[in-house]
Amino acid sequence: MLASSVRELELLADELRFFLGPNSGRVCILPGWECLPYDRYSPHPEITSQRIRTLGQLCQSDPFILLVCAEQILFRLPKREFISGASFNISVGDVINPLRLRDQLSDAGYLGVSQVQAEGEYAVRGGIIDVFPMGAAAPFRLDLFGDEIEQIRFFDPESQKSTGETGALDILPAREFPTDKAAIEQFRKSFRQQMPGDPQSSIIYREVSEGRFPAGIEFYLPLFFDSASTIFDYLPADLQWLAPKEWFSQIQTEIANV
Repeated sequence: MLASSVRELELLADELRFFLGPNSGRVCILPGWECLPYDRYSPHPEITSQRIRTLGQLCQSDPFILLVCAEQILFRLPKREFISGASFNISVGDVINPLRLRDQLSDAGYLGVSQVQAEGEYAVRGGIIDVFPMGAAAPFRLDLFGDEIEQIRFFDPESQKSTGETGALDILPAREFPTDKAAIEQFRKSFRQQMPGDPQSSIIYREVSEGRFPAGIEFYLPLFFDSASTIFDYLPADLQWLAPKEWFSQIQTEIANV
């Protein structure tokens, strides 16, 4: 379903969740970044988290209702293969290598911290690993017995106290683009090909070259891929669109120019 504004998007989501009841989890929202292109500001972490959660849902085969602002169908998105390939599952009883898990989280864009408080962070303290997955309502704490996951608990990021348990945990990438060495090299190559002038004069180029991802880097997302995707690459061929009738001729023109 297409909406003309963020406000309309939120109203549609609330109404659908009310009428769908137990099936409200099928409602997927792809919000806009809500910041100006190429400003030195990144989207709010909650927006990034929701976007990645939605892209993760679209990679699955379950039926869904997608809500998106019309302008968002024109934006480039990460490759579907990246979202699905960088996602993984952890379950109670799994035998893991804590160092390997830490590297896996770092490669997925998660930030190592001393205490987890926000989406996209993780912390390792002996036999305890805390992680706040993108798209999750709360962070999780993995209790290890040796290398085996003995327990997975929710916890409150402010009090750090456990609030419940679960048997499994889905980890989505923390960013909409890869952050490994190959992706950085792809960014450097694409930047030199597409941006005029000396790349060393760009602070964005220098920062990414050194493995740092400054505020506003999200608008350079296509440079991290040999070819980026659009929302249509995530959608089935038989998808039905709902939008105001007067929009369709304009939408068809815009899509043809993407």
